[in-house]
Amino acid sequence: MRIPLKLMSLTAALTIVPLISAQSTKSAKKPSFSIAINAPEDIVKADSSVPLDIILTNTSDKDTSSGEILGGAELNYDIDVRGSKGELAPETSFGRKLHHKEPGFTLGGSVVAYYLKPGRTHETRSYLNRVYDLSQPGKYTIQVQRRDPDSNTIVKSNAITITVVP
Repeated sequence: MRIPLKLMSLTAALTIVPLISAQSTKSAKKPSFSIAINAPEDIVKADSSVPLDIILTNTSDKDTSSGEILGGAELNYDIDVRGSKGELAPETSFGRKLHHKEPGFTLGGSVVAYYLKPGRTHETRSYLNRVYDLSQPGKYTIQVQRRDPDSNTIVKSNAITITVVP
């Protein structure tokens, strides 16, 4: 009996694809934490201090440990601030040095370690105006991300919007 080539190809595909899919699902590790951000004020005056609260939550089923360099959350998280057209907000001199666009910044200082039980949070604060020049009125969208060494993935926060007024 002769089996048509198309039928053999279809049978092979239906057999192999679920196996590959199952293997890739097993190897993809879920992040061990989530990040949420909040701005205490969603309307701020130009050239004023712009605080951003960052909340890291252990979403795994085991205790996790992490560390932070003291001196501001911007040293431990990648904070992205964009204008209303999606353009990156202008950086301050410190922001350009932090992001290696200008020489003169060496990351260093004291590091604090902390442990989080499942479901527990660690909160920290950044001041956006340290890194970004928010002197121009407009709407800015902010999102934070950090690499999770346990799953080797980039974990992104929710995105929020603030309005800078004159």
